[in-house]
Amino acid sequence: MSFDVLEGGQIREIATDGTRLATLNGNSATWWEDGVPVTAHLPGGMPVDGARWSDDGT
Repeated sequence: MSFDVLEGGQIREIATDGTRLATLNGNSATWWEDGVPVTAHLPGGMPVDGARWSDDGT
């Protein structure tokens, strides 16, 4: 079994659908596309606590 090393992102929680993961911290989420971190910040300080992947992969 091999593992990918993921760099970047802050973590307080992890959301996964079994194949992908996102790190959740405060009002931002980070996921990786081809090993590159992508971070989204929710407007107005909305917390991402408890966030999950949707069925369509968003």
